[in-house]
Amino acid sequence: DLSARNAPYYIEESSSFIESDYLPNKPDIVAPGTFLAVPLLDDNNVYKDIGTSYAAPLVTGVLAQMCQRAPSLKYSRERAKAMLLLGAEPDKISTTNNDYVAHFQRDRSGAGLVNAKKAIAALEDGYSEGGPIYSDSYSASSHSFRKGQKIRAVMVFGKRNTNTIASKSEMENINLWLINDKTGKIVASSTSSRNNVEIIEYTFTESGQYHFQFVPYRVLDTTHYVPMSLAWQIVN
Repeated sequence: DLSARNAPYYIEESSSFIESDYLPNKPDIVAPGTFLAVPLLDDNNVYKDIGTSYAAPLVTGVLAQMCQRAPSLKYSRERAKAMLLLGAEPDKISTTNNDYVAHFQRDRSGAGLVNAKKAIAALEDGYSEGGPIYSDSYSASSHSFRKGQKIRAVMVFGKRNTNTIASKSEMENINLWLINDKTGKIVASSTSSRNNVEIIEYTFTESGQYHFQFVPYRVLDTTHYVPMSLAWQIVN
């Protein structure tokens, strides 16, 4: 839920960001859900209400538009989610009591404010790839980048454990690295311990070939794969 007339918006108390330390941060994305005008079915009046029940349909509507533009998204929820989060706007959310954490995501607002136009643009201008993750590292394709370009990348992987989670050790944990092909050095990384979303924003300091690497830190069942998708685009 967002509150305030103009950006940056702050997260309303009714939102669902409170969670135990050992569980994944939530939400993954935010949308307006404070004092929205809602029509009544039994008359011509409207009333204003607050809650995630009003924010969630807005996100669903954006996903519907994305699936209309790219019907194949319906067959990969990880790719759909990655593209949705790629188009989110973190700078539209207040940092008051909502600081950046090491893996980029904020404690209360996830990837940022949902944006339909940017999500569609991510489908048209961005890149995506993915595949099954077992217990070994997996490298994405190499791409050429110029000094000064800024990249935003989102990796999403599926959750295999649908049982009650009592500790971090009961969740998969896959990290995301951005590597310089020439030097082999990691130039940026997202290595949270309790999220199935990793986000990198990086401005290249030198031109060259780079690739992303997906590094499993914890896979609960190595006999079954974890579905994963990466989406990225140049944002300047």
